[in-house]
Amino acid sequence: MKLAALVVNHDSGEHALACVRSLHGEARAAGLAAPRTVVVDCGSTQDQRQAFVGLRALGAEVVPTANLGYAGGMQLALSRAAGAEALLALNPDLVFTPGSLGRLLETSRAAPRAIVAPRTSIDERGALLLPPITLPTAWSELRQALAGVDVSVARAVAHDSARRRLAAWTARSAHAADMVSGACLLVPRPTLLELGLLLDERYPLYYEDADLCRRARAHGVPLVVEPRALVVHRWSRSAGHGERYAGEPLRRMRLSRELYLREHHGLRGLLAARLVALLEEHAIPCVVDDCRELGPRAEPPEAEMLADARRAAGEELLFEVAVSPGFGLCAGRVLAPLEAPGFGDAWPWLPEGRYWLRCLATVDLRLVAAWTLRKTTASIEPSRHPVDREEAA
Repeated sequence: MKLAALVVNHDSGEHALACVRSLHGEARAAGLAAPRTVVVDCGSTQDQRQAFVGLRALGAEVVPTANLGYAGGMQLALSRAAGAEALLALNPDLVFTPGSLGRLLETSRAAPRAIVAPRTSIDERGALLLPPITLPTAWSELRQALAGVDVSVARAVAHDSARRRLAAWTARSAHAADMVSGACLLVPRPTLLELGLLLDERYPLYYEDADLCRRARAHGVPLVVEPRALVVHRWSRSAGHGERYAGEPLRRMRLSRELYLREHHGLRGLLAARLVALLEEHAIPCVVDDCRELGPRAEPPEAEMLADARRAAGEELLFEVAVSPGFGLCAGRVLAPLEAPGFGDAWPWLPEGRYWLRCLATVDLRLVAAWTLRKTTASIEPSRHPVDREEAA
């Protein structure tokens, strides 16, 4: 199979290099030639020259351009990938773990029209899996915004989200989804031709994948998640977190959200987008659970967490890690009975800042224990933590 990899980079050059290196290794393991690789650099503000030297040494074409956004960069990359039978649309901060590409291709062969996405995790061993995403609607966006101003809504959103995470994180075989993340997508060329467009470059940042999924569903194109294919996603390295995200990325996200809701929900969607933006201006941290303060930490406090979680000894637990006390968007995993809650290999990759953690009993989602801490160490860089294919296997 002739495979093309399309990567859009913005200030994430070392991550992009790690991504392409891991992908090419996986292609060799699957008996394929190295994918035709195009890396579009969308207006990076940090020096990326060393990473670009490494990318070109791997055979990748590096295309510098203005900041076109993820969709615009992806369309530019696509224009340079003629002849490929299948396309991989990729964020730069990904790492393909052993066997992941082969399993994606296997699932694609079994469902040749489908757009296929992997299971994603912050770390190579899946200690903190990333959450499933659902197709946005005017009501879901409004409800999420209301969760920022009303604790009762926040609790309902957190409960519904936990139920979806539990289902996604316990899935063991390929399954249909109403939406897949644009961070990592395997798209057959015939499906792309059927849709006529990969990502709509009118979207400056985010919601371009939601638009793609809506168009795919309208054409009857299946959206499939393959949980046996684990791909590491280092979590918003280009857009950033906290104050960095609150600037230009947030502005672009709001423009994209309004476009998406207007495009797919008409006047009702436009009004919802305006109301959501207004509610966000008045958002407060809605605390849905009482969390024990664990203080500033350079290392994860796993012994203390285990002691608190022992009250549910013998039960399977849902362990969640959030960047807000509302627990609407969490990473995590399902713990076997007597398994200790903890960050595993994901801890070094988490940015410095405040985190909220909890364990829920999977049988009824009742709260077992909850904590909050401030991580005092910054995230490591890919060059300091190369992927070992044998170790990750």
